[in-house]
Amino acid sequence: MTGEPAASDAAADQEALDRVLDGIGPLDTTAMARAADRLDRLTKPPGSLGQLETVVIELAGITGRADPSVEHGVVVVAAGDHGVTRLGVSAYPSDVTAQMVANFVAGGAAINVLGAWAGLRVVVVDAGVASPIPTLGADPHRGGRLVQARIRDGTADMTLGPAMTRAEALRRRSDSTIHLEIRKAYLDLKAAAQRVEVASAAAAEAEEAHRIIQNRHQAGLITVTELLRSETALAAARTRRLAAVYDQRVAAAVLDHAAGTLAADSARLN
Repeated sequence: MTGEPAASDAAADQEALDRVLDGIGPLDTTAMARAADRLDRLTKPPGSLGQLETVVIELAGITGRADPSVEHGVVVVAAGDHGVTRLGVSAYPSDVTAQMVANFVAGGAAINVLGAWAGLRVVVVDAGVASPIPTLGADPHRGGRLVQARIRDGTADMTLGPAMTRAEALRRRSDSTIHLEIRKAYLDLKAAAQRVEVASAAAAEAEEAHRIIQNRHQAGLITVTELLRSETALAAARTRRLAAVYDQRVAAAVLDHAAGTLAADSARLN
């Protein structure tokens, strides 16, 4: 898969990249300010957690939440061979790369130990290894998952010309952007499911509260105005639940579309 793609394919790759770039908005400064304020109200000297506080504030800006959480951490190790290493500019020849990647996948490298200690999955990306990657026995707890994402067997020698053509870079970026779209769609669906759960719980509470209000009204303990107010609150809670369910269905449809795009794009590139 080293040939140049057709002009229509190259245009589609560029459009895919542009869509993702256009979808990356600025950091949510309001969430960042709320996160910083929350950190300062904790029982500690302001700023005493150092870089950790900076990371939390940045995550708030990325997620739009003042209390961001990272539930599923991943360590991504991308490996590839540079053509210029043929000139002896690296301490390690390209022949070693495939063996190192195999060790990452098998779970025998330092990053596997650190990942297991921190509860992080290790994902190893073949971004352009020049030689086949051997298969080693994988540690079931420390072993990494291999993702094949090479567009060619190593890059060209950059002292003789471009390491990669723009078309090659766009082709891989296009594939990667679709994965990003799928990831974003998955996170949106997960967030929508959480909103459904919250809205459903709120609706259930409103229904229980309205039942109590009805009983009190029948007993002559409250006025019609209070009963109507309870009915309005119940209707609003049910409406929010319906809206959350609708958003969840839309998010699921977006995820399905992104997955279908990946399948079609993979067929086109291959």
